[in-house]
Amino acid sequence: MVVAVSHNPSPHLVEPLSESEAGRLCAEIRWVGGQPDVCPRCGSYDVCGQPCSDIRPPTWECRGCRRSFSVKTGTAMHGSKLGLVQWVAASRTWWNGPGEIRRALNVSYPTARRVAHVLAVTETPAGDRRLAALLRLPPSAIDDDLEKRRRLIALIHEGSENALAGLTRCEREVLRGLRCLTLGGTPGRIAEVTGHSAGHIRRCLRSLSRRGYVKVSAQSVPCGYGQVEMHIWELTQPAGRSAALMLPQLHPPPGPSPTRVPTEFWWTFWSGISAANVNLADPADALMTADNLIGSGDLAAQNWALVHLPLDTLRALRSITGYQDGPKAQAIDAVVRERSGRQR
Repeated sequence: MVVAVSHNPSPHLVEPLSESEAGRLCAEIRWVGGQPDVCPRCGSYDVCGQPCSDIRPPTWECRGCRRSFSVKTGTAMHGSKLGLVQWVAASRTWWNGPGEIRRALNVSYPTARRVAHVLAVTETPAGDRRLAALLRLPPSAIDDDLEKRRRLIALIHEGSENALAGLTRCEREVLRGLRCLTLGGTPGRIAEVTGHSAGHIRRCLRSLSRRGYVKVSAQSVPCGYGQVEMHIWELTQPAGRSAALMLPQLHPPPGPSPTRVPTEFWWTFWSGISAANVNLADPADALMTADNLIGSGDLAAQNWALVHLPLDTLRALRSITGYQDGPKAQAIDAVVRERSGRQR
């Protein structure tokens, strides 16, 4: 008996699942009643099942082409040495990258990287929905995706007009927004940056994902003083990031200055200080926040502080030890000059 991940897409909850049980589960998802009507190889309707054991998934035999097949035949899993238990676990679980897949499934890094690529091509969140999408995914989909990305990179090398051709105004603004969100963001966060509705942002992200500009992955991100699992969108490398750099810098839509620190940056505050009680309208609180965020070393926290905190706060921060010279001082000076010019 081996272990696979349960229906809950959490990597910590597991339930016993044998290879034959995984095979029957996949067969029920792929075919009505768990039995194939036609042969996936030749299309013949003359198909009969073969007995299975506890250590072997079910197989079928086609009397038309006289060949046997399994639930993996005709899918992106065909030819893979991974068992169905491992594919079911990979489909149901949120992974943070190939490294985590390699450790959890006990496979080599190239294999883990291919599994991550196959799961990304399904464009479906973790769970049985992604398993169903995986069972519908033809083997050619992976090579088609790689070829699409190669063509996109070639277009980028030819020039910006070719690389950005066919993108709508909102899709271009999504690329610019993700360029500002260095570590990626959710559709809601991208909507805040670009000024569009979250629903429209989701449609643009799906379109950009099909073109190879962006990708989505499940990540554990700071929220308040804890962690939460979220699907984070980010630019692909090098295609998406190169295309985003061809567009002008995106400035946040005009609006009132924030008075509270976003929950994802609360972790930067030292023990004894509650970020929930910090009022950015208070100059002392704003200066303390600037010191925490910009001095944290987190790119997302630094970018948010440089963009949203008052200019007087950034100027006051320059006089504090540690910000009088060096890269941080240069970044503050550049942002102050750029924001001051926009306010004139």
